Amino acid sequence: MTIRSMLHPLAPVLLMFMLMTSASVARGAEEEAESPMQPGAWAIQFGIGDNFDLESFSGGALSVKRHSSANCAWRAGVNLSASSLGRDTSVEFADSTTLEEEDFDTEFAGVDLDWLRYFGAGTTVRPYFGFGPRVSWSHGGSSNSARERDQHSWSVGVGGLLGAEYRAASAIGIHAEYRYALSYTSRTEELRAELDVPPVLRYEDTSWQLSGGGVRFGLSAYF
Repeated sequence: MTIRSMLHPLAPVLLMFMLMTSASVARGAEEEAESPMQPGAWAIQFGIGDNFDLESFSGGALSVKRHSSANCAWRAGVNLSASSLGRDTSVEFADSTTLEEEDFDTEFAGVDLDWLRYFGAGTTVRPYFGFGPRVSWSHGGSSNSARERDQHSWSVGVGGLLGAEYRAASAIGIHAEYRYALSYTSRTEELRAELDVPPVLRYEDTSWQLSGGGVRFGLSAYF
């Protein structure tokens, strides 16, 4: 992995940070509104990743954050997604062509807990970093008239993030963050020649993965 490839996913976060900083300097002393990041403050956050899909709600996350101080907070979040689609596949034989329908289903659930550390108390733009545990589960499968494929996986690990939050209003914040994680994953895949029969092929594997979660943009509502 080259330095360029590692920095590439950070480009949107850095760009947004520079734009936010410029806006903060321009506003200067125009607004002296009290920061919502006070000890005991709560916030509900909705975030979307670069893979967000409104129909399946994949790439979206809902979190709750509580500030233990003006510079530190705990955040617990959940990621849920599900999708189902059908596709017609053309199967060609020597003397004919048959149209076969295949169904695809996926489900995903993930939970994370982060400790967040903010910088620049009292400013409109607050850079921050964080880290914490991650747990996730996923299922995917496909089936047609001849076979069925089923896949399950679970993952546990620790993740980190780097971002910045812009105070758009007295109780509203807009943030962008880049996420990454080191995780241990277990995966099981089964293939059946016919439905409702024991699998003819079963594959299991485990692995350690260091992966980037991409850039997530979000909205915070403080109360």
